Parts: sequence; C-alpha cells; structure tokens
Amino acid sequence: MTDTGNQSSGAPMGSLAPGGTGSSGEARWRSWIPVLGGLLAAIVLSTCLGPPAAAAPAHAKKPRLSTSDKRRARRLFFKGLNAFARQQYPDALALFLASFKIRPKSVVLYNIGNCYKALFQYRRAINTFRRYIRQRGRKLALWRRRQIERIIAAMARRLGRLKLGVSPEGASVRVDGRVVGRAPLASVVLVDPGRRMVEISAPGYRTVRTQVTVTAGQLVSLGIRLQPKALVGKVFISSPVEGARASIDGGPPRPLPLELELSVGSHKVRVGAPGHSSQALTVLVHPGETTRENVGLIPLGLGGAARPVYKRWWFWTLVSVAVVAAGVTTGMLVWDRARGDTAVDLSWQLR
Repeated sequence: MTDTGNQSSGAPMGSLAPGGTGSSGEARWRSWIPVLGGLLAAIVLSTCLGPPAAAAPAHAKKPRLSTSDKRRARRLFFKGLNAFARQQYPDALALFLASFKIRPKSVVLYNIGNCYKALFQYRRAINTFRRYIRQRGRKLALWRRRQIERIIAAMARRLGRLKLGVSPEGASVRVDGRVVGRAPLASVVLVDPGRRMVEISAPGYRTVRTQVTVTAGQLVSLGIRLQPKALVGKVFISSPVEGARASIDGGPPRPLPLELELSVGSHKVRVGAPGHSSQALTVLVHPGETTRENVGLIPLGLGGAARPVYKRWWFWTLVSVAVVAAGVTTGMLVWDRARGDTAVDLSWQLR
C-alpha cells in the first residue's frame, strides 16, 4: 500500500523518496525543504485563523419570530378582518395594531390605513398608506400604487389646512398635542375637520394655546406672536361679596378670587354678583409684579335692578313727613297772626 501511494503521488522519481541515496538525491531533498516549510506554515495559519470573515451586513437582521408569535399575529389579523367586515372599525383597528406590533407585515399596515379611513381620521390614514407604499417599495405593482395614491388624494381634499405664522423663530408648534414642527413652518398643516387645539411654546416666552375650528377643504390662517415672560405681570382680583365673578377684557366671567398672568399694560375688568350692581374698573399690569384689586359691590333693590331715588319707599316717606311738618308749621303761623289783640288771656289758670 505504501509503495502504491508513492507511485500515485505524481512526484518525480527519487525526489521525495525518504529512502533515496546519493548526493544528487540529498541535494534535491534539501531544495524542497523551504517549499515544505512554507506549505506547513500556511496550513497552520489557515487552521488557527479559520476561513475569511464575511462582510458585515449593512443592517443587522431582526430576531426571528417563534412559531407561536407568528400564529398569534395571524390570529389577531383574521380577527381584525372579521371585525372590519362587521363594520366594527375601532375593534378592527385595535386588532390590526396588535398584530402589526408582533409582526410588521405590509398587508396589516394596509388594513390599518383602511380602518383610519373608515373612522374619518384622514390624516392618519394618509400617513399610514404612504408608509405602506414606502414599505412595499418596488414590490408594489404600479396599478396598485396609483390606486392608493388616488385614495390619498381624495382624503386630502376632505382635510382642513392650517397656515400658521408663528414668532419667534424656533418656537415649537403643536396641534392636538402632536409636534408638527418649529417656526417658521415650511408648509401648511393638514388636520382633520373639527375643533383643533394649537399650542405654541418657546423658552423664555409665554405659552399660547388657542382653539380653532376647521372644516373640510378650508384653509385657516393664524398668526401668533409669543410675548416674552419679562413683559407680563399678574393680577389678583377678589371681592367680599360671595359668588362674585370677574370678566377680563370682555372674556367669560370667572369666579373670584382670581389670579392670572396678563400682558403688561391696562386691562378692562368687570366684576359682578347676583343681587348686586356690576363694577367696571381698569387694572394696570406692571412687568414681573402682581396687581391686587378688592372690588366691593352695591346690593340691588328687590326688583333686581338699580332704581332711581324717587322710586324708593323711604324717599316718599321722608317727603310725606316733610310735607306734614311744613303744613303744621304754616298753620300755626297763620293762626298766630290772625289772633292779634283778641287773643284770650289764659294767664288766670296759672294763678
């Protein structure tokens, strides 16, 4: 077997034979020593280092889902389809969202968009459909993409639009609690029809919150300028009358005592209470200071409204007393003058 192996090696005769004799054979053997050393070193290095490392992927692969998670996501998805078929859109939306959280499949995302559309939440539906298009990428058929884009365009026409001019630059802009950007906004803000709460805030400035009503297809422009906190002060209004309320600059009445922050300058205040006359006054607000006003109110008559003096009972009582007194005095004076010398002498009764 050994001989056969040596013969099949294909090496030149006597070149690598261990038992070779003669000076020529020994010289050839020594000439192969460096070659054998290099081969041996290469074998050792390849064994220690292993195969060349593959290039790291650009994005690490997500951990594979277990079979039970896949089944659970699939079960939630089909429950969502059944709820959608029964027009139970809030339930269907909750089931689709739960399924997508476990396994973010694009088909689930598409059905989430349909739920938002059925619930008239067009802004969220548009964002979800656009996300679906991005997630599908080139795998999405062209006819399907165009169909979804037509749906998006139809919903966009049913949205309201807010054009917000806000200062100072860099102020945070929120609509219904979500951040839509920082001033100045580059484009209009798409919102669902109805009442929307706009909030503008910036460090060192007073936060402004205002409510605006938007209808479908309407463009509402709103300009908001924040005031530095250094240019505001506080006002504290109270009244000894129970149930008193105060209106600031024509705003809705608020119960007293009342403390609030106002811009520097003069403000119109009206204080009133049931059964009392209202009192109007002007309050001057100074920066960083608190202006205090304790407003007293005059009770009204029984009729519930202020009456002239001549309509009050005590006025005519006093007039009657004065008339009677004047009449008695006049009578006594006339009688005394008419008596003259014929007056009867009654001095004898005192004797």
